[in-house]
Amino acid sequence: MNIRKNREDSVSRLVTGFFLLLAAAVLGFSVACSQRAFGAESENNTGLIYASGSRLASVEDRAQLLTEEEEAELLQQAAELSQKTGYEFRLVTTNQTEGKTTQQFAEAYFESLTDDGPETASGASYVIDMDNRQIYIATYGGLQYYLTDARVDTLLDHAYEYVSEGEYDKTFKSMLKDTGRYYNKGIQDGTRIINRDTGEVTVYHKPKTVTPVKILISLLAGAAGFLAFFASVKGAYSMKGVSGDGFSERDQVGLTLKRRDDRLVNQFITSRRIPRNDSGGGSSGGGTTSTHTTSGGYSAGGGGRSF
Repeated sequence: MNIRKNREDSVSRLVTGFFLLLAAAVLGFSVACSQRAFGAESENNTGLIYASGSRLASVEDRAQLLTEEEEAELLQQAAELSQKTGYEFRLVTTNQTEGKTTQQFAEAYFESLTDDGPETASGASYVIDMDNRQIYIATYGGLQYYLTDARVDTLLDHAYEYVSEGEYDKTFKSMLKDTGRYYNKGIQDGTRIINRDTGEVTVYHKPKTVTPVKILISLLAGAAGFLAFFASVKGAYSMKGVSGDGFSERDQVGLTLKRRDDRLVNQFITSRRIPRNDSGGGSSGGGTTSTHTTSGGYSAGGGGRSF
């Protein structure tokens, strides 16, 4: 009887051990999946995490203002926006900028993480700077057409409401949300990007769309023009009022040829440096994005707000 009981106890221990081992394996797999979904720490253990399968979205909480759950939510939001736009989005908090202004820190941070050069980098870095007590967004490339100076000001107004209350995760969420909102609104026709250092101005014009009505009008106008031309030519060659008697086609036809040479003497290409004028004169629509050349050679826009 005791032998049977001992055997049952042994089997029970084995079964219990098996299920404990299985539970540990499932837990380990879940942790691995979680890390894969939201990224992993960088090799230098700074807390920088990337989104799964992409290095275009990242979060780094150097100032320890966010919980792990908040970091994961922000990373997911940034990754979704990056997947939608194709741009880079870098979120970072800091309490030590090593003597840099918030603007300088934000620009250096983005440029240190991007794999693209000055001509191709597009995206933004979002910074909560506890050292200088500022929030800042630095914009690059194609995103500058969507986030004009006026839109950046509105974005910062919304974010300030949260950072001034110490709600740091909501500060980032607000900035990302507004970025996505303006991306959905699209680029305003006539939007200008002005580099204050070089004077270079780039203007965006929306491509003209061809509607079925425009096509129909063009076809009707073309048909009317053709009929008018046909009638004119036919009338000219109908020879009304001309008698067939004594008419000689050879006597009535003459051809005179003259030689003329056209030579290209000079070709002039005029380039004009746009004067730096911050007076903000009226424009013909669209918005304006002010940029400058960073120490890394990139063209950066954006703005900040103290709190």
